[in-house]
Amino acid sequence: MNLMEYKTLSLDFRRNSSYLLTADADNAFIKLKRFKLFIDSSPIITKIIQTRISDLEFDFKDCFLIDSVQGHHQIIPPVDEDLHLKAQYDYLSYLCSQDIDIRGVAFQFVSKSRQWNDIVREFLDKAFKPLIDFIVDSLGKEIMILGGDRSMGNNITQHIANNYGNVNAAGRDATINSNLKADDIGEIKALIEKLLPTIADTQLTDEEKEFLTDDMETITEQLESSKPKMARLKKAYEGIKKFVGYATTGVTSATILLSDWNTLVEKVDELIGKS
Repeated sequence: MNLMEYKTLSLDFRRNSSYLLTADADNAFIKLKRFKLFIDSSPIITKIIQTRISDLEFDFKDCFLIDSVQGHHQIIPPVDEDLHLKAQYDYLSYLCSQDIDIRGVAFQFVSKSRQWNDIVREFLDKAFKPLIDFIVDSLGKEIMILGGDRSMGNNITQHIANNYGNVNAAGRDATINSNLKADDIGEIKALIEKLLPTIADTQLTDEEKEFLTDDMETITEQLESSKPKMARLKKAYEGIKKFVGYATTGVTSATILLSDWNTLVEKVDELIGKS
């Protein structure tokens, strides 16, 4: 796979893992199965996981203590990270092989909340976030390796639009200049990573949540693209701006991290030259 293919895979994986971690009580099981299907259908992700766990012997029930007759179930990760990865993958496989309601599973683990959606998300986060982070990091490292292996003699300049600045590309990578610094681009991507999980807590319909998630991921995709498309950036920006406007006026619930949402809008606004 080349650099762009790894970046695309990384984006697709982050999207699928975000859908899983922001699942609600009603759709958690189907999103869990879709997540498992996605990672198993990717030869690269399968290789990333199996390289670390294929030769290990470890019972996931020694990490996920689910056989207790009374009391809450517990998660006690082993010290060895590879064993923990194996336990998570095997437990994921076990759950997906069952015809079960994730609410019943999640309820067996200690939770700080009494709301079903919160209980389910807390369980998914505790159970599988370390595996997700490992895959994200592994893909990121490969992207860094491939990105560092490019010819400095192939520099080109791509004009996105007359009034929006330039994209200076070295090899396949692109960085947006004009008034936006590399640190600002990094801040936009960090804000998106931080805010994506909060979409599930908004008072939007499921369809609206998916649209907003797609808008956020579109911006990340375009920032990482060697040929960013201004039309897609603008469309995604308008969707996010509309959501933040509703949140500010109280039409929808965005009580958490509203200042971060506003900062994101301001940074993207600067990026596309609307300031």
